[in-house]
Amino acid sequence: MEKMMIMEALPVAELSRLGLYKDGKHLLSPEDITALLAGRRTSLVNLKNLVGEAFTIASLDVKLSLHQSGRWGDEIMLHPIYKEITLAKGMTEEELWPILTGEQTNLVKAVHNPSTGSDQSLVFEYDGETKDLFLMTP
Repeated sequence: MEKMMIMEALPVAELSRLGLYKDGKHLLSPEDITALLAGRRTSLVNLKNLVGEAFTIASLDVKLSLHQSGRWGDEIMLHPIYKEITLAKGMTEEELWPILTGEQTNLVKAVHNPSTGSDQSLVFEYDGETKDLFLMTP
């Protein structure tokens, strides 16, 4: 029963293309499958022989997450290791220092939304392994 729920919840075709599902079995650890199903990122996963329309990559270390799109359905998102931190618009490195150093786990920033005329709070997290600053989804 549990295997059936996982099969229905994860996009098996995408995992197969990434080399993470073969012969009816997930090749991710149980912890990584749980992370995907809970909406979190996996640990670092090494993908091999990725082939696209205009590229071939022999090996790539990434973290994975599950993204639900109304247009495409469930998609596996790849989060590679970046050389430098990419700051969000209007954000300074000084603001990020507490999460970059691990003093805090996230950063809440009030941002003005011109379409509604009000401020909204955005929550950012930083992944030190991939050097990725990302917006947490509500």
